[in-house]
Amino acid sequence: MSLALTPIEQSSLVRCEEIIDRGLSSFVEVGTALAEIRDGRLYRTAEEPNRTFADYCRKRWDIGRDYAYKQIDSAIIHKHLSTIVDISPATESQCRPLTTIRKTTPDGERVLDMERIGEAWGLAVKRASVAPNSPPKITAKVVSEAVQATVNPHRQTPVVDADLLQKDTTERNRLFRECRITLQDFQGCLQALLDSPWGRYLVPSEVRGHVKQLRTQLRNQFPRFVCPDCEGRGCEPCAYTGMTTRQIAEQAREVPNVASEGQE
Repeated sequence: MSLALTPIEQSSLVRCEEIIDRGLSSFVEVGTALAEIRDGRLYRTAEEPNRTFADYCRKRWDIGRDYAYKQIDSAIIHKHLSTIVDISPATESQCRPLTTIRKTTPDGERVLDMERIGEAWGLAVKRASVAPNSPPKITAKVVSEAVQATVNPHRQTPVVDADLLQKDTTERNRLFRECRITLQDFQGCLQALLDSPWGRYLVPSEVRGHVKQLRTQLRNQFPRFVCPDCEGRGCEPCAYTGMTTRQIAEQAREVPNVASEGQE
């Protein structure tokens, strides 16, 4: 195959890039366009003979290969489900957990397992249907749980009692407050020791550095944000408290909801 695009291929590339350039508004259109560019090798150029689809995605759209493939798989899943169910995914975030359901072909290739994907989506719709006359509220978390239930049907999800979560919140506030007050008292005692002849064997800068680290830990590791994995319902990563730290919440690229602290 010639590295230079034919006029027809060039026209196809322009059309696909116009779809993507509209702002990634429709994940189905974007995924379909990316698939056409990948499968037709429309990313190739005579100037870069070794250019890959991953290179194209990174240079042209500033997205990684994995993200591009998730967009493609999500579009494929949406098209498949729209032909067999009444309620199909409306967003890419709903499709994303389904892209992890795969099977191995006789040739050793890992491909989407459409049969189990259909089962997982049906389960997600069923779990999200809380009222007879209301549309189901299908969140990415609901889909993820349905995927886990489909892939690991014998795994049990612990039930977390709301009263227990409230009790844990009160206990959290008490323990962190007591540690903070104790540390403040310790700082007063430490300063008195450093000012006395008996503190001559201590290195003030090192000791104060350790105390500062403790204060930073207590401040930064206070679990005041809703866990993005379970949306506050409790899961294994958050020790079934429903809360996590700022760092973990930000790493999940979610806009965290601040849980009630009961502190100043």
